Amino acid sequence: MENKFFTFIRPYLALIDTEEGIVKANDWLHVIMAMANLFFPIYIFYQGLEFHIFQLDARPVSFFLLLWLLIVFISWVSFQLWMDRRAKIKAYIEENEGFTSTAIYAHLIRTMGEWLGTWIGFIGFVGPLLVATVFSAEAEIFTMLLDESLVPMGVLSALLMPIVGFLLILTTRYLAEFINLFPALVRNTRKG
Repeated sequence: MENKFFTFIRPYLALIDTEEGIVKANDWLHVIMAMANLFFPIYIFYQGLEFHIFQLDARPVSFFLLLWLLIVFISWVSFQLWMDRRAKIKAYIEENEGFTSTAIYAHLIRTMGEWLGTWIGFIGFVGPLLVATVFSAEAEIFTMLLDESLVPMGVLSALLMPIVGFLLILTTRYLAEFINLFPALVRNTRKG
């Protein structure tokens, strides 16, 4: 069974069988997510060009550009978040010595929650405010056509979405701490 057909997978197995390989793969995942956040605004701008956004009236173009600038800002914040968490993973793994996969998994859950919570909080807060300022006349007509009870929806969204984003961050941090509870119990049991 030393035929290349049956053994070509050995480098891959060597990578995933070692802690160093898992750490390296996690490192690459953080870099990929960080770079995806940098390319996302470029993709959005390209989609706007494909939609011929600059051939529309001034209000939709203004809204698109303001929203795009918000996306650029959040993408830059997200890029920094992923790169910062990438740098801190080694200390996190050392803290959970002997439980590398557990530490990486908990750290990844925490980082994903921080990332998604940031997006939800920022877009959910600023998005409705942009709609209200850029399309205020259209918003009034829209609410008159529907129901006056829908008027506070934008304000409600602007108030609730940062809370939802924060709760997502808090929940995923809690899950990460809960996942790391088992290694901490094992370490304390070995000491005692």
